[in-house]
Amino acid sequence: MTLAPGQSATVQVKLDGGSPSDILNYSWSSGLTLAFGNRQFTVTNVAAPRGTSSVKVTYGREATATLKVIVPPTGRIPVSSLAVIVDPALPDVDTRTSTIPEITRRLYAEYRDEADFIFLVMNRTTKPDSAPYGMYFPVKNDTEGLGITTFDQTADYGSAGTLQGVMYFPYRAGIESGPSLHELAHRWANDAVESDLPSHFGFSSAGRQLGGFDDATFNDLGNGQYQASITGRKTFGTVANGGNSVAYSDVELYLMGLLAPSEVNPFRVARNAAWVDAANGVFRADAVIGQRVQDIISQHGARSPAFGDAQKTFRLLTVMVSKTTPSEAELLDVAEGLGTLTYVGDDGNPNNFTFNEATRGRGVLRVLAAPTLRK
Repeated sequence: MTLAPGQSATVQVKLDGGSPSDILNYSWSSGLTLAFGNRQFTVTNVAAPRGTSSVKVTYGREATATLKVIVPPTGRIPVSSLAVIVDPALPDVDTRTSTIPEITRRLYAEYRDEADFIFLVMNRTTKPDSAPYGMYFPVKNDTEGLGITTFDQTADYGSAGTLQGVMYFPYRAGIESGPSLHELAHRWANDAVESDLPSHFGFSSAGRQLGGFDDATFNDLGNGQYQASITGRKTFGTVANGGNSVAYSDVELYLMGLLAPSEVNPFRVARNAAWVDAANGVFRADAVIGQRVQDIISQHGARSPAFGDAQKTFRLLTVMVSKTTPSEAELLDVAEGLGTLTYVGDDGNPNNFTFNEATRGRGVLRVLAAPTLRK
């Protein structure tokens, strides 16, 4: 397998005959040395197509290991597509969110107003302990039927009317592994389905990216206790479900305009719920109510624009914000994550969803190259 310059693959290694705890993950860019105890072997070439492939490697005399090689998409976003703001005196965005409109106003002084969304990515390797994994800043809503009023704050952000929202990520990894899909979902959800947790789906099968469980896993244990999970897992999250590792739910896609009402399956909503055993998905609730998309429509009105007329391709401008001039490797880190998130089609990684995959092939994020937008 040949990797492009700067490209890396994820190699998942399991010692044959071992337990699931023996699975290790490595980043591989050229040669890869793997070690189990005092034994080690080096892999320099694996015959594998783009996508996921498993091969066996023998080390020592008899022992073997299975390597699952996950190669990222071949389509890459050049680092020149990123806009860069360098300012040593920039206030800490993590504790002063009013800095976001200040940054976008500076951006629009140099770039044309063509993006539906802006990603603001701080030039950090790791997330500060005090920072959230990501934040969504709503700028404009012109969609009816979402449970919120229409509004337009584009002027506050320097936009002439195009910008819908800004996503802030306190470190570079937030785009590829999440919570990028989660923050994008906040453009449309959740104010439409009742929940004990504002803007999220909580103890409900209406959501996935914004929390919730898969309806097929729901089990009534009796005495006001229930159990549910994300399929293949032991439990679920009430505000999120592991970054970009899950796709969008029917209700999330309906609110996004990417699923017709007739395609949305029934769902459940737990009222006044709380965890009993979070590790195993057990919770208590006063009641669990079955609902349909018609309940959303009855309460908030039909989505407008409707599915047939709703926007399906969204234009994205990504900006790296740094207090020092970013290195080529730091820019490449963001560009590669952006290339994965915006890839159209199957990227070969079953454990991480692109936007197109998460929307079942119905939605597309189109990267706007910053140089083409300069005034």
